[in-house]
Amino acid sequence: TTQQILPTVTGPSQCFFSRGGQLFATDLISHQFGGERRLWALASDSVMKLTESPQELCRSSLSPDGRYLAAAARMTGAVHLWDTATGRKICSLDVGQANCIFDLQFAPDGETLAVSSFPHAVIWDVKTRRQVAMLRSDDNMGGMPSIRYSPDGQFLVGGTWGGLIRVWHVPSRKLVTEIHSEPAVFWNFAFSADALRVATASSSGYTINFWETLTGDRVGYIVSTSPIRGIEFSPDGRTFAYANKEGQVVLSDSGVHDSSN
Repeated sequence: TTQQILPTVTGPSQCFFSRGGQLFATDLISHQFGGERRLWALASDSVMKLTESPQELCRSSLSPDGRYLAAAARMTGAVHLWDTATGRKICSLDVGQANCIFDLQFAPDGETLAVSSFPHAVIWDVKTRRQVAMLRSDDNMGGMPSIRYSPDGQFLVGGTWGGLIRVWHVPSRKLVTEIHSEPAVFWNFAFSADALRVATASSSGYTINFWETLTGDRVGYIVSTSPIRGIEFSPDGRTFAYANKEGQVVLSDSGVHDSSN
């Protein structure tokens, strides 16, 4: 196995590859919730700091083609967009009524950006900088701290603090599934390669549940030995992986999930 170690940085909290693998983005967060965004050109080991990067930015997403980096100012309700070729800020998107931004993710085709907040999620057209959809959560359940697109971009899943998980069909903006689960401060989501199943795990929970995307029926589960920290299906759909608080990374067959590990 060949390893490449990038120049040392302190406190990276997020990292992303562009789809082609040429760019690698890191999000460096301080104890005061400030931070800076850096872009690495892997072929040359060069690094670029983004201009006009407010210290309060707390969440980032790199577009699949590597052209844009989006970052959210959690407490001010703004999302900033940068051109990765120049490192210059292109614009700021006003999420409107949102007074707290939790998560954001580019769609797989890179054309839209989903932003979750209190009390709703908003989808933006990246080229026009216009809002194209608003997906509301149940206000009694709080905001949506976590969202995730399916690999084909057809579905978006979001979970509330109160344990309500919702799946929307993105092209029609229609709610297709509601799943009632345990309360969670943060959710981990993963879609299967064909988007027919979605895996969910709360940040403090030990159980990963698997659901039919269109019906919300539970089709399996995995029990971990410690709280779940991350979950993912492999691109070919054959393998499911999860990481837990103990530092374990566990791989399993993605076909059947009814085991304890």
